Amino acid sequence: MSSLQKITTGDGSVTFKNVELDETYHSISGAAQEALLKHVMPSGVLEHEDAVIGDVCFGLGYNLIVAIAEHQKKFPKGQLQIFAFENDKDILEKINEINYGVYEPAAGKIRELLNNRIERMLSYDIYFYEDDALTITLYRGDVKETLPLLASEVLEVVFFDPFSPKKQPELWSTDLLEVVYEVMEKDAVLTTYSCARVVRDNLKTVGFTVEDGPIVGRNSPGTLAIKRFLFD
Repeated sequence: MSSLQKITTGDGSVTFKNVELDETYHSISGAAQEALLKHVMPSGVLEHEDAVIGDVCFGLGYNLIVAIAEHQKKFPKGQLQIFAFENDKDILEKINEINYGVYEPAAGKIRELLNNRIERMLSYDIYFYEDDALTITLYRGDVKETLPLLASEVLEVVFFDPFSPKKQPELWSTDLLEVVYEVMEKDAVLTTYSCARVVRDNLKTVGFTVEDGPIVGRNSPGTLAIKRFLFD
């Protein structure tokens, strides 16, 4: 029996439930809505014609698919450079089973990405997509190993979307968040759905300024973490 169960969310978009972890990949109020309102819009990526995005725990790709579609709609001549990270091959394969509705054209770029593996390393794979307005590099493997492959201070936006800290505490640890902080530019913004105290404490410990994010599909807000330096 598959550990992934398909679910139609409140806005008509499809997500999956990981039965083993007993968690869905997105809010059941709406997967596409959550991507737009909790990640894309508050991240500020739609305020810049050119941007560099990191997506930690890529999953079904909604955050990037929505970001690509909305950014290209606002900035037809804009440029996006994207670095994505995912360990679970099974969830990536589910992207072929989903109709992303109005975001289908952007989803098609993700499917092309997944059909173009350019390197197979001992413990991770690298996939690549490029067109005139977009480059995407996807690292499939343990993010604790692949994220440090990036240069320091390269990302302007990070969508941070693991399962909850109760289910995957290692992905919310200061050890990993320190690496995330290192690869982000000054004033870069990290978005995440969680406002758990341990999450916010760990973000502050590694140097982030923490603010409330939007309330979308839950009773509590998400979190925005900004890389600001002392004495700005």
